[in-house]
Amino acid sequence: MATTVDSVDSKESDRVRWQFETESAVRSSPTVVDGIVFVGSNDGTLYAVDAETGTTRWTYEPDRDVEAAPAVDDGTVYVGTNGNKIAAVDAATGDERWEYSFWGETFVRGITSSPAVGDGLVYIGMTDGHVYALDTGSGAEEWSFATDGQVASSPTVDGGTVYVGSTDDYLYAIDGDSGDEQWAFDVGDPVYSSPTVADGIVYVGVQTTSDDNVYAIDADDGDLVWSTNATVDGQTLTASGEVWSSPTVYDERVYLGVRQSSLESFFAFDAATGDREWAVDIRGHTRSSPTVADDTVYVGNSSGIVLALAHDTGREQWAIDTGDRVRSAPTVVDGTLYVGNEAGTVYAIETDGSGSSEGSRVQLGTLGHHDSLEGAAVRGESVGSESGNGTESDETDRSASSDGSDESSDDGIPGPGIIGSLGSLGGIGYLLKRRLGDDERTRPGDEEQDEV
Repeated sequence: MATTVDSVDSKESDRVRWQFETESAVRSSPTVVDGIVFVGSNDGTLYAVDAETGTTRWTYEPDRDVEAAPAVDDGTVYVGTNGNKIAAVDAATGDERWEYSFWGETFVRGITSSPAVGDGLVYIGMTDGHVYALDTGSGAEEWSFATDGQVASSPTVDGGTVYVGSTDDYLYAIDGDSGDEQWAFDVGDPVYSSPTVADGIVYVGVQTTSDDNVYAIDADDGDLVWSTNATVDGQTLTASGEVWSSPTVYDERVYLGVRQSSLESFFAFDAATGDREWAVDIRGHTRSSPTVADDTVYVGNSSGIVLALAHDTGREQWAIDTGDRVRSAPTVVDGTLYVGNEAGTVYAIETDGSGSSEGSRVQLGTLGHHDSLEGAAVRGESVGSESGNGTESDETDRSASSDGSDESSDDGIPGPGIIGSLGSLGGIGYLLKRRLGDDERTRPGDEEQDEV
């Protein structure tokens, strides 16, 4: 039987170490490296905040909202914006090292995908339907990979392979060096959830109205391991069936939230079989992606509550009300949880432990990470559970610039520019290196699937 969180105890407000106010919603998930919290805001600013005191170290103001989580590697912060740009910023000073523009101001929400870093490349998804790989040092484009939808899902890098979903209903595995498609799995519904990888299996949630909404896929060959439609007390979650939350894997369990019109629940599944281990009604749907530290699962919800749940039973340990919706994914470092909310506040909250985030999502540097994992996680090393067609286009339409100069294109590509409006993509020519044609693709998801 699903359990329900109790009313939030006002005493839990004593857990708040500090609050940092921005001028708009904080949907960006914090990355914490070397005592600095890096987080974006929809006020158009990337903030570097002292993790101990909550004071500003520096700010960087790109062209538009910063909804994506920043990635930090080797002293550089990589951040994407809704203005269709990605920038590399000095982590110590906030000085811009380079900036790269994608197709000017065409798409209203150009980059909601968070960057991932591996082997000298930074990978990022775009709502123009592409995954891009840029040189971390110069910002030069190395390759791009076209899907037939929009890429709001954040890429995950594991073992030299980039895994990412698209609204074209496919989950892709892409060679991180060449941009070659390794396989593509048809999940049958749009993918906004960012995948995670553990023990050779890729886990992802999808948007669905009738079918399974959680998938486990073999990372090497793209074969289905299991899929399931989350249920609570015998009720199938199909009225909405929306999975915005990105899963994390810890202690052989997969954790993620499912949005549904009548049941707003958070789940734990057996990572090997897909069997449901527990479900908790958290009194609000969630786009926040969970993290695990000290055997406790942390997640935020649409009611503004951050919950701490026992990883093995789902039992609530404590909960705190932030006052507005939480879409940001929490990051825990040395017993302190960092998270943002829609009111524009970043919170530092004391947990009952002293550890840091351990689940696969943070280990792989997807939607936030922390410094004890830097260098391993964001370079795409493999993690265990315990701890469309492209055609060549003019490359001048997208360009990297250094020292803050703006060389973005003004080529007015038609289209409404919102996630889910896909019709405008068909007539656009795209640069794509080493892309397989439709008849050459490995599409294991097109085969008959086993369900649990």
